[in-house]
Amino acid sequence: MSALNNKAMPEMPPVCIKEIIEQAKDNKKTLYNLLFVNRTWCNIVVPTLWSNPFDVNEENSGLVIKTYISCFNSYEEIHLINHGFELPLQRIPPLYNYPEYLQSFDTENFMIAIKLWLKIRRPKRQLSKDNLEKVKFFMEMLGNMLFRNSRGLRNLTISHHHCQDFKCLQVSFDGLKRGLINLDQFKFDCNHMSIGDCQELEVITNIGKNLTLFAHNIQHIYIGNIKSIKILKAFLQLIRAQSNLTSLEFETWEKASLYEAYSIITSQFDTLKYLKLNGIINIYALLSVLKFFTNLESLVLYNYHEFGNEHLQQMFRERLPIVNLKNLYILKSNHTTKMCLESLIRSAKFHNLQSLTLDEVTPRILKIIQKQFVNLRSLSIFISDSYLSNIMQMIPSLRSLQKLVLSETRKGRWRSQNLESLAKTFPTSLINLGLFASISEYELDTLLKSLTVEIHELDFFNEEMTSDGVLKVVTKYAENNRYLKKVGFTVEKGGNMTFSDFLLNKARKFIGEIKSMENSGKTRNSFRNRQMIVAQDDKCI
Repeated sequence: MSALNNKAMPEMPPVCIKEIIEQAKDNKKTLYNLLFVNRTWCNIVVPTLWSNPFDVNEENSGLVIKTYISCFNSYEEIHLINHGFELPLQRIPPLYNYPEYLQSFDTENFMIAIKLWLKIRRPKRQLSKDNLEKVKFFMEMLGNMLFRNSRGLRNLTISHHHCQDFKCLQVSFDGLKRGLINLDQFKFDCNHMSIGDCQELEVITNIGKNLTLFAHNIQHIYIGNIKSIKILKAFLQLIRAQSNLTSLEFETWEKASLYEAYSIITSQFDTLKYLKLNGIINIYALLSVLKFFTNLESLVLYNYHEFGNEHLQQMFRERLPIVNLKNLYILKSNHTTKMCLESLIRSAKFHNLQSLTLDEVTPRILKIIQKQFVNLRSLSIFISDSYLSNIMQMIPSLRSLQKLVLSETRKGRWRSQNLESLAKTFPTSLINLGLFASISEYELDTLLKSLTVEIHELDFFNEEMTSDGVLKVVTKYAENNRYLKKVGFTVEKGGNMTFSDFLLNKARKFIGEIKSMENSGKTRNSFRNRQMIVAQDDKCI
């Protein structure tokens, strides 16, 4: 026994260690623990841990800043001391060159970490001028050091919600070109902040201009709600400057710049694969330019509306091009746009469509789907109880359907007898079923017993369904039908599933994976938002 104990454990190959760390990259606590396994693990964990250091809680923000201060050279330390900053008397050299691992940079998290380190909290009133200048000075010192030493950012997020913060963003960090040249993702998210003066307007416009000047290989761009046409045009030029843009999300549209925006988006016709537009106006004008996109796979239209006279709309309807989309998502439409939606999906030539997500549908829309989209592999719709009979007529014709997500509307709960009948209409190709509904344990049990197909994955998008009673019903179904491999339950953001240990352990004997799906709230709109995120995964079905 002693000989076995003395025998050294075999060293795990670095490629295996990297795979383990990759799976844990979003769990900071786990990464910190892995630092202390041995030197090999530490050398592999440190670059991952410090690739996005400012995405931490309040307690660790100070530790991040202190670690970076240890990376300052002697000149920078003297400069800080001369400006009133207290530094440790004995300087401990850092074990690693931490700034070189920086890959993700969120300007607001960066600012918050600095303010916490300086013990400046966000008061309800504005920060004093002296404190603001102190933040700005230290941000420039630290930012210069980070950008000068970093190998280059992959992700950049501008996400401020307080106008004072933009005054600090006037600085231009050393090494900005090298820091941005390899940028892969850019996000501008200032939806809750109104631009108050010309100085703030100029700062944000300059951000867009610097990105346009240095970053030409961005693959993913997200532009939030922009109130200023000047700022919008600066970011439109950023889009035009890209050579390999594959994903674009726009959260706002100004009528005055609509056609300029369409023209610039069209400049990415040969690379763009994913396009999401929120608050779109004149969908027909958009479709008229989609014919130029040779590789576009996914289109998301959210909260759209129309303008223009009937003659103009009729002209676009008659000239709709063939659009080679694989995934189409149209969400948060209102009553006035239902007719537009019906006309769109009837007229547009979506020959290769595989995934379709729609807001509340009508019998006419269901008939169009039944006639024109028989090759769908994924379908997600909001449906009222009164239209479930229409679903039953449509579903059997979708013989390639693998994934079906059904959601209740505000018009009332589904009736038990309709659920039982619905379960018997699913095509044999169906393997993934998702429900966003308030159904009882008895109704769920009846539905599952009525299924005539082999369901491999069940997802419950209503938090009310995350209960011991539902888990018990699902476990019974899995025990009797061994083909169920995965079940998903929705929990509040940052929360955990609260099943009893006994039921959870029993369920795991028959179900391969029981996963939690985060949700920011119980509202119908929160489910719509999650549908748009989940929708991107449909293309791999």
